[in-house]
Parts: sequence; C-alpha cells; structure tokens
Amino acid sequence: MRRLTFCLALLFAIPLAAQTKHLVSRIDVRGNVPAAIVTSQSALEEGRSYSERDLDDAVSRLRRLPFVFDARYSLAGDTLVIEVDAVTRFFAGLDANGFRSDNDQGGVAALSGGGRLFLRSGGVAEAHVQQVVSDGDDSAVVDAQYAQYGIAGSRLFAVGNVSYAVMHEDLFDPDPSFNLLLGYPLTVRQTLTVSGSDAGAEVRSSFPFAPRELRSRFDRRRLDLRWTWDTTDDPFFALRGETITAGPSWSRDRSESQGFTIALPDPGIGLGPIFGISGSRSDQKTRSLVANANKFWSVSPRAAVFAGLSASFDRAELNGQFADFPISGSDLEAKNGAVTVGYALNIFDRGSATATRQRIELAATYLRSEIEQPFSPFTPSRITTDATVLNVAYVLRRQYATVRLGVSYMFQNNVTSSVDPGGNVPFPPFVPFIR
Repeated sequence: MRRLTFCLALLFAIPLAAQTKHLVSRIDVRGNVPAAIVTSQSALEEGRSYSERDLDDAVSRLRRLPFVFDARYSLAGDTLVIEVDAVTRFFAGLDANGFRSDNDQGGVAALSGGGRLFLRSGGVAEAHVQQVVSDGDDSAVVDAQYAQYGIAGSRLFAVGNVSYAVMHEDLFDPDPSFNLLLGYPLTVRQTLTVSGSDAGAEVRSSFPFAPRELRSRFDRRRLDLRWTWDTTDDPFFALRGETITAGPSWSRDRSESQGFTIALPDPGIGLGPIFGISGSRSDQKTRSLVANANKFWSVSPRAAVFAGLSASFDRAELNGQFADFPISGSDLEAKNGAVTVGYALNIFDRGSATATRQRIELAATYLRSEIEQPFSPFTPSRITTDATVLNVAYVLRRQYATVRLGVSYMFQNNVTSSVDPGGNVPFPPFVPFIR
C-alpha cells in the first residue's frame, strides 16, 4: 500500500515539477493601454513566482478585454515585460446572421461604431451607435459606458452603461436601459462577476372605435451572479483551453396593458354595440441557474476542434389579472440543454506581422427544451422540443474593426406536448416564458 501511495504521489509530482517557476520581481507594461488596467486585470503580483502556463493564462486574460487587440509577454531576468496593443480609439463592427429552418427564414444585421478614451486613473470611457436591421424592421441604439479598473488599488473593476433605443415606430417609446457590472479576478484563471440591469418600454395603439388611445407598459429588472474559469488563449481565435461559466439569475417582469372590447347585446333590447377598455396586469418573478462549458483542442498550429455543453433551469411565478380572470401562483418551468461540436481554422499566423486576422468555424448543435406551464386542463402542460442546428461562421478582425458573419440552418426534429388532466387553474391568456 505504501509503495502504491508513493507511486501515485510521484506520478502527480513529476508534471508539477516540470512546470518551471519564474520569480516576477517587477512588471513592466508597454503599449497604449494604461499600466493600472494591465496590472490589475492580469491578476499577477510582483514578488511572486509563476509557471509559464500561469503567465500564458494571465496574458490571455488581457486579450479578452474588449479594448485589447493583442497582448504578449517576455522575461528579462526577473522582470516580466507585457506588451499590449489596444483597439484604435475610433472603431467599428458588423455582426450579421442569417437563419433558415423547415418553416421559416430570416436574418439580422447590426452595424456599429464608437469611440474610446483611456484615463490614467484606470478608467475607460466609451460611446457607441448601433443600427440594427431585421426582416424589414430597423432600430438604432445609442449608449455611453464608463469602466473603472483597479478600484482602490485592488483587482476590482466596475462597468456602468446607459443605452437608449431609437425605434422607427411612432407608437413605441422605450425607456433608457441601465446596466451595472462588478467583477473581481480571483486568480489568473477565475473571475467572479455580479451584474444588474433595468429596462422598460411603453407601447401605444389606437383603434377606430376606441374611446381613447390604448397604452401598455413593460418593465424588467435582472440580477446575475457568475463564476468563470477561462484558460482559452484568445476570445475570437482560441486554439486551446477551456471556459466554464455558472451561476444563478433573478429577474422580475411587470406589465400593464389595455385592451379594446366590443359587447354585442341582445338585439331585442334595442341597444347597439357597447365599446369599452379592459385592463390586464402581470408580475412574473423568475429564478434561473445556468452553466456553460467549452473546450478547445489544438490539432495544428492554426486549427482546433471544440466541444461545448450548456444547460439552464428556469422557474417563474406568475401573478396578475387578465380582464376578470385572476392569475395567482402559476408556476412555469423551463429546462434547456445544448451540445455543440465543431472545427475552427485561423487564417493567419500570430507570429507574422500581418494585422488582419480571420477565422472560419463549422459547428453542429443539438438543442433540447422542456417547458411546463400548468395553466389549464385545456392547454398543453408540457411542451418538449428537439432540434439540430448547423452553423457556419466567419470572423475578421483588425485593430479598427471586427466583422462576424454567420449562417445557420435548423432541423426541428420533434415537438411533443402533453396535457395534465388534474389542472384546475382558471384559463388565462398564454404568457410566453421570458428569460
């Protein structure tokens, strides 16, 4: 038994000993990103020793910052030199996706542009304008964002964003949306974040015989807590590593809407149609738990195969009123899962001088969804959907722009539903589950 224990200890000790440790007495930051941002977000500390894998993962953390184009490191004695190339001050992006299924087809494209300003204190101020077009409908989004890194000399960072959607519809009035994210790099591979958002909108509608304009109001608040493990070497062109994200979410959706009703009395009474306005309201509280994992295996200097798993469980409690029908304590449950496999090819060599980087990805995803909605004995209480999606994507990146193009085809394998004969809840309107 002692010999077996010794052999096992030796087996695990050999790979650990093979990882040469480098003492980092000083960190020298070069490039056009403030040193306060680089040092805090690398999660490295002066005076400590790190393996080459630690240093690789720390620099990969920097590449995942939204304003970093590339990052590299070298060792000069016990000094760690980190070189960071930022995205240009003014930048643009294009994200377009087309999809097709057995019964439908469509697409959406978003063209954006923005500007950025670095502050010596570790702050980053940005502004963006985005035009979104989808199947004959389009809108514009304007937003401003400020991020502060290395708060109080620590690794803590915060990102605040306010955005406003300019919809090209006269009767749709969105509110400004607010988002706040707090994050802390626990190690070179782990990050903990908490984020919150608040959004809402008002929709107006009119009918020829309605006594007045009808109004509907929607508001949503959401809170997310996430733990992330990430060892991938690049956010766009990963060839190795894995990423795991998991955590709970809480959201609350409130809505108030008005409907136009026409009552037709008995002709014998001698009265004409009676017009009226009825009101409905709903309050949906949702608790969610999500987990995602992706793994990349390098098969050549510029190619990799990858696989991914994702799962989510959502439970929503719905209360409110539809006309004269109360809705109380109606629970909705949704379970979603996906498995993805694919192949990626980088059409560039990181060691070359070219600034143009391109990637092609081929992927297949199997999706399964189960939704339980115990509203009424007259409607399906459980709906199960199975589908397979084939996807082709292309990414091009330069320091001033990022382009993503994708095409997907969905095969809907199966849709089944069942009815619970024991249901005894009054029949309300179908309320789609919202994540």
